[in-house]
Amino acid sequence: MYKFRIQMGRVLILALLISSIIMVNGTVFQSVAQSAPIKIMPVGDSCTAGMGDPSYGGYRTDLYQHYKNAGLNVEFVGSQTGGPSSLPQRNHEGHSGWTIPQISSNIDKWLNTYNPDVVLLWIGGNDIFFGGGINTSGLSSLID
Repeated sequence: MYKFRIQMGRVLILALLISSIIMVNGTVFQSVAQSAPIKIMPVGDSCTAGMGDPSYGGYRTDLYQHYKNAGLNVEFVGSQTGGPSSLPQRNHEGHSGWTIPQISSNIDKWLNTYNPDVVLLWIGGNDIFFGGGINTSGLSSLID
């Protein structure tokens, strides 16, 4: 159990670090011309889909509002739709319960269909929860 807590702690710290980097006053996107919207594809598990409640929207709701407040023109893309009515950009690729191999087997299709400028990945939790441990090789091959 102790080893699981350490691994889960590392995953959460990494997720928070990535979120912090992305959300720093929109600086990641400031050099991008804003004539067309920045197409962002949120990809992941239930954290992306809405934490078991499709009307919630997960982290996407706050992230979208942050970008709008920073004056950025963004468009969330993906085959899934969900989130509160206050979230005008409700598309995503959040799939509750999915693991890294499931995401990997679909990512090329999604990229070719939606041609995003940015892909946000929030994955790996289900790999741990379902007893597979931290899937570093699967994540590495997905990113490469």
